[in-house]
Amino acid sequence: MQYLVNPSVLAPTLFDSRTHFSGFLTYRSEWTGFQGKPSVALLDISGSIKNKMYLGGEIRYQSATVFRSFYLALKYAYQIRIQDDQYLTLGINGIFYQNILDLSAATILDPNDPLLQGMERISQGKVNIGAGISYRFKTFILSFYAPMLLNNRSAYDPIVEGSLSLPQNMLVYLSNNFIINRQWLLKPTFRVNILTGIPSLFELSLLAGKADQFWFSALYRSNMMMGLTVGGQLWKHLVISYGYEFFTGNKPGVHTGTHEITLGYKIGSSKVVTPQLRDYFSAPQIQTP
Repeated sequence: MQYLVNPSVLAPTLFDSRTHFSGFLTYRSEWTGFQGKPSVALLDISGSIKNKMYLGGEIRYQSATVFRSFYLALKYAYQIRIQDDQYLTLGINGIFYQNILDLSAATILDPNDPLLQGMERISQGKVNIGAGISYRFKTFILSFYAPMLLNNRSAYDPIVEGSLSLPQNMLVYLSNNFIINRQWLLKPTFRVNILTGIPSLFELSLLAGKADQFWFSALYRSNMMMGLTVGGQLWKHLVISYGYEFFTGNKPGVHTGTHEITLGYKIGSSKVVTPQLRDYFSAPQIQTP
């Protein structure tokens, strides 16, 4: 849910050109109450150059039971002004990721299984590239982003010939800012992940905030998950956000919830302001008189 305060974590074309430099640190703990529950630690650093170019980087570490993964990305985007209040942003990123299967602490029912011999720890790294495009008209944003363009294949069995291919993924992002009484912001957001051979996952959220003080949001995800987020500005440049997600179905044994906390720090501010309201969220900018 970090994208509610830092949309560029979804795609490099969703950067905030009003901030010279920013950093966001997120920790996410899923399936509370389960042993070996999934967890994610993410650091996203970004900045804009002359309000047209964006440079950023992301480091992500994920773990769940015997699986771990490391993800590193470098991002670049360039914004083109089409005409008044209309912009086109092109973005690209380079990715390195490493997947690790560690069976050293796992309970093996048959330690003499020949398929497990010499496979206590399996590690494989891959590189990939992503690209996207965003269109902005005033506070309206429509974005398309493909995070992995290369069809990487990984061998999963050293004895039997075969490979595991990562599914192709396309992200569609749609949002708009509505300003009320020159102070309050309402921001509905719709995003969908389109996966090859897997049902698409969509998410709908609504965020409400007041100036640079606080915000709260609610979201619904098509896998029967709902979430609530609250956040605010603790200090001049320091931002904090907490989110909680829960399952709305009636299946027994489903996890009790997911917790996510984000800390952000923005360094410097460009000489541009948003129409009527300064906020932490992506919006077109206008030059001050």
